[in-house]
Amino acid sequence: MSSPGEILLASAGSGKTFQLSLRYAGLVLRGVSVKNILAATFTRKSAGEIQSRILARIAGAAEGGEDLKDLRKFLKQPDLKAVDCGEALVRVVNDLAHLRIKTLDGWFAQLARGFAPDLGLDAAWAMLEEVEDQALRTRSVEELLGELDPDQRRVLLSDLQKGGSKAGVISQLMSSIEIGRSRQRWATADAWDQIDVPKAPSKTVWQALLDDADGWELPQTKAGKPDKRWGNAVHALVECVREEDWLGAVSNTVFQRSLDNGTYFNQPVPDHLLEPFGIIRDRLAHELLRQVRKQNVAQAELLSRFGGIHQELQRAQGGLRFDDLSALLAEAASGEQAFDLSYRLDAQLDHVLLDEYQDTNALQHASLDRTLQELATPSGEDRSMFVVGDPKQSIYGFRQAEPRLLIGLGDHLGIVPEGLDRNYRSSPVVLSAVNELFSQIAEATPFEDDQKKHVDRLHLREAAADWQESFTEHTSSDSNASMPGAVRIWQAPEGDEYSKDQLLDYAADHVARLHEQAPKAVIAVLTRSKDFGQQMIARLALRGVAAAGDGGHSITDCELVRASLALLYLVDHPGDGYAWAMVTGSKLAGVLELEVDDGLKGGQVLAHRVRTEILSKGLGPWLADLRDRLGELTLFEHQRLESLITAAHAWSARIDVRLGTFFDHVLGMKVGVESDALVRVVTIHASKGLEYDAVVLPELINLLEKPPTVVSSRPDAYGKIEAMSLYQKREIRALSGDLKALHEVEDRAQLHDTLCTLYVAMTRARHSVDLILPAENPTKWNKRTFAGIVRSTFVLDLDSEPVWSHPDCNDDWPSALEDKSVAQSTSKSKPLELTAGGPLRSLVHRSPSATEGGHSKTAAAWLDAIPAGAADWGTLAHEWLSQIEWLEAENTGPTVEDLTKLAACLGISQKVVPGVQKLLIKALGAPAIRELLSAPMNSDTSEVWCERRFSVLLAEEGNEEIWNGSIDRAVLHLGAQGIHEKATIIDYKTDSVSAEDLEGRVKHYAPQLEAYRRVISALTGLDRNDITLKLAFLVPGVVVDC
Repeated sequence: MSSPGEILLASAGSGKTFQLSLRYAGLVLRGVSVKNILAATFTRKSAGEIQSRILARIAGAAEGGEDLKDLRKFLKQPDLKAVDCGEALVRVVNDLAHLRIKTLDGWFAQLARGFAPDLGLDAAWAMLEEVEDQALRTRSVEELLGELDPDQRRVLLSDLQKGGSKAGVISQLMSSIEIGRSRQRWATADAWDQIDVPKAPSKTVWQALLDDADGWELPQTKAGKPDKRWGNAVHALVECVREEDWLGAVSNTVFQRSLDNGTYFNQPVPDHLLEPFGIIRDRLAHELLRQVRKQNVAQAELLSRFGGIHQELQRAQGGLRFDDLSALLAEAASGEQAFDLSYRLDAQLDHVLLDEYQDTNALQHASLDRTLQELATPSGEDRSMFVVGDPKQSIYGFRQAEPRLLIGLGDHLGIVPEGLDRNYRSSPVVLSAVNELFSQIAEATPFEDDQKKHVDRLHLREAAADWQESFTEHTSSDSNASMPGAVRIWQAPEGDEYSKDQLLDYAADHVARLHEQAPKAVIAVLTRSKDFGQQMIARLALRGVAAAGDGGHSITDCELVRASLALLYLVDHPGDGYAWAMVTGSKLAGVLELEVDDGLKGGQVLAHRVRTEILSKGLGPWLADLRDRLGELTLFEHQRLESLITAAHAWSARIDVRLGTFFDHVLGMKVGVESDALVRVVTIHASKGLEYDAVVLPELINLLEKPPTVVSSRPDAYGKIEAMSLYQKREIRALSGDLKALHEVEDRAQLHDTLCTLYVAMTRARHSVDLILPAENPTKWNKRTFAGIVRSTFVLDLDSEPVWSHPDCNDDWPSALEDKSVAQSTSKSKPLELTAGGPLRSLVHRSPSATEGGHSKTAAAWLDAIPAGAADWGTLAHEWLSQIEWLEAENTGPTVEDLTKLAACLGISQKVVPGVQKLLIKALGAPAIRELLSAPMNSDTSEVWCERRFSVLLAEEGNEEIWNGSIDRAVLHLGAQGIHEKATIIDYKTDSVSAEDLEGRVKHYAPQLEAYRRVISALTGLDRNDITLKLAFLVPGVVVDC
C-alpha cells in the first residue's frame, strides 16, 4: 500500500501555494469536512492568501467555464461537475467557524487551550503581547541579578559593559539569555558540558621549559645574525606564559604559526622549538579550555535560573509566548505518555497540509512528529499529510529554523520527495542569472582560504558545495517563456572617500531613474537591515520618490493620540506636570473643560474624574466617546484615533489591563497603512513569499556571517542539541578539536541561511534585477560579502555602466506591464515627512539625563519617546555636533544640504532644518563655543569621545545599578605613558536661556553632569576631582563650568 504522505520540494516561483490550495480543494470536493483538515503556514498573511485561493478556486469552478476545466485537469477528475463545486462551497462557508487554515503558532495555541490541564496551564491563560513579554523578561533579569552576589554580578556584566556599546547592559544580557535559552529548551541535560579539558604538563616539565626558554636558538637573518622579529615575538610569548597571561600567549603570532605549520616572516618554526611549543600548547589548552568549560557551565546555570524566574512570573500573570507553547507541546508529544495532538478538540484531524516547512524549528517538529508519522503510515483509512517547502529559502536560522528537518523528512517518514523547479514567476533572463550564480556558488572567492591570515575555510567551501548540490537548474513555464526581462550589475563610482553614504546616494539615484523609466512597475528595494532601508526611504524622499516601507507606522505621529496618551498617563500619575501640560496644550483641553490656571491640582481632579469614567465605561468605549466629543476631525486624525480605540478594545479583554502597560503597548505598536506607492523598500526577510516587477539589491556589503553568541551542534536534525558553548575566538578554538568542530557547525548553518537570503532576494523579481556593488576598495569593503560573490562569479567590465548586463537583456520590459496603481506615484511626488520614534524600554537602569533638576521627570521619561517637533531640534543639532572632533578654522556651520541629508537619515522632519542651521551657525560664531571645540596646542595628546554611548555598573547608596546613556563630548588628556590624567565633559544644551535664567539652568543640569562625572570615572579610572564639567548653551553661545 502506497504512503498517504507527500513531500514536495518546490523552488521559488514554482507554485507552492497553488499546490497546497489545490490539495485542500480536492479534499473538500471529496466530501472531507473542514473540521478534519489542518492547513498551516508561518505568517497570517500567507494563511489568509491560502484561504482566499481555496475559496476562489472552488467558487470559480462552481460557475463552470475555464475554472472548472482547470480544476478537473489539476485534480485529474474529468467528471467533476459545477454543482459538486457549488455544494462543496456551501459546506465550507457554513462551517467557516471550524476552518483550520492558520499559522503554526496559531494551531499550537488552539492545541494548548484544548490541552491546558495536561500541560499544567491555567484555563484562562493568554498569549503575551510583545510589550508584556518584554516587561516580564526585564523583571526576570532584574530578579536574576538580584539573586547573584556582587562578585558574580560584576563578572557577568564586565564583558558586556566594555567598549561603550550602543546597546544597554540589560538589553545585551537579555539578548544573550534569549539566544541560549531558545536552544537549551531542546537540548540534552549535559549539552553545556561537552568540552574536554586536557591535563596540564607536570610542574617539573613546566619549570624546565621556563628555565630553558632564554636559551632557545632562534632563526637568523640571511646575514647570519639573530632575527630580532623572531626574538621579540618569542620573548613576548615567554613573558606571557611566565605571567600566566594565557590569552596573550594563545594570541601570540609565532605560537599560532606553530599550530598551523605556518611561517613567521617566511621562516617555519624550527624543529627544536616544536617540543617546547607543544608543552606550551598543552598548558594553554588546560587553562583556557578549563575557563571555557567553567563559563559554559555557569551559563547553563544562569539560563536555568532565568527560566525558573520567568516561568513563575508568567504563571502569576497567566501569559505565555509562542515558543513556550512549542516547548510544552514538544515535551508532551514526545514523552512516554504522549497524547495524540489531533484529538480532544472538536474533531479528529485526518489531513494535515504544512507550508514553508524549511522554517520549522526542532521544537515545532517535535510537537508534530507523531501526528505526521501516523498520517504518513498506510492504514486503509482516508487520512493524509502533505508537506511543502524549499530548503533554499530557509532564512530564519536566527529563530532556530532547521532546514535539515525538511531535507531529511522523506527518509524520516519513508516517503520519496518530489521536486518542483519550473518557475511561473520570473522572466527567462532573471532565471538565467539565478542559474549562473548559484550553480557555481561554491567556487566564489569568499570561500577561499585566507593565506595571509592563515584562515582555513574548507568547512565553508563544503557548506557552499552542499548548497550548490541542492540547487537544480530553474526553467521557465510555457506562460513565461517569452516574458521580457533584464539583469544588470552596477558599481558605485569611486570618490574621495569610500562610505556607506556614497553607496546609498548612488542606489537612491538609480531607483529614482528606474522608477521614471518604468512608472507602472512595482519596484522593490530589498535590504538586509531595517536601518539601511530607512535610510533608502529618506534618500528617495529627497529625490521626490514616495517609497513605502514594510514596518507600518506608529500612531503617535498624531498630536491627538499623543495628548490622549498623556491623559491616560496622568490618570496613573495625577501629579505629573509634564503630562498635564501636554493635555492642556491640546484640543482635549476644550472638550474636557480644563482650566490651565488650575495647575497640578487641576490635573489631580481630572485624573480622578477620568479614572472613574474608565472604570464605569471601559477604556475602549471611553476613548470612543472622547473622540466623538472632539467634533470635526481630519481623515488622518480619525484614522489614528480609530487605531488607538481598536487597540484599547482589544487590551480591555486582556488579563493585564493596567494603563501603564497599555501606554507601553501603544508606543511600540505599528499599524499598516495602505499605500499606492509603487516603490517598496523592504527587508529581504519581509519580502519572502512576495513578488515584484523589479528588484534592486543595494546592500551587498554585509559580511556573510557574524560572530554568534552561542554555538551548538545537533547531529540528528530530529533529535536534541547535544553540545553547546559560548562563542570563542579563533585562537582558543585551535586548542580543541571539539570546540573547533562546534564552531564550524555553526558557521555552516549560518552560511546556508545567508546564501538562502541572496537566493530569496533575486527570485522575488518578475522582470528585472539590479545588483549594486560598492566602489571596489579592498581596504574598505570586505570580499566576504554578497558583493564578493557577485564579483567573483560574473565577468565585470569596470569601464562601462552597468559593469555587467545579461546578454538577453530587454530594455523594453516595462512596456509589458499593466497599470497596477489606482493613483500612481511619480517622481514628482511630494517628499515624505519622516518622524522619529519607537517603543520605550522599561529596563533596570538609570540615565544621567533623568537626574536633571535633581529628580526624575517621570512623564518625560515616558512621553519624550513620542515624536514631537521640539525634540527634533536638539536631536539634529547634537547629531551634527557629534561629527566634530576638532573644529576647523573654515567651519562656520552646516549647510542646508548637510542638515537635510542628516535629518532624512535620522527620520526628522525637514521643517526644522532652517532653524537648526541658524542656531548652529550662531553658536559657532560665539567665541566661547568656538574656543571650546577648537584643537588645543596639545591636541595630539588628547582623545575625543563624541556622542559616547555607555552602560556601566555603579554603586548608588549601597546598591548597584545599571547606568545607560550617552555623553555629548568628552576630551581625555593623556599623560606621557598614554594614561588618562584628566578629562573634560561637555554637554550641549539648546535651551533658549536668558542671562537671568542662566544660573538656574546650570543648577538644574548639575545633577546630570555629576552623573556623567561618575560614569567617566568608572570608564577611565580617573579620580572625580580630575574631571571638569562644562555646559555649552548654544543659543546664547555661553560656556559655563558646572
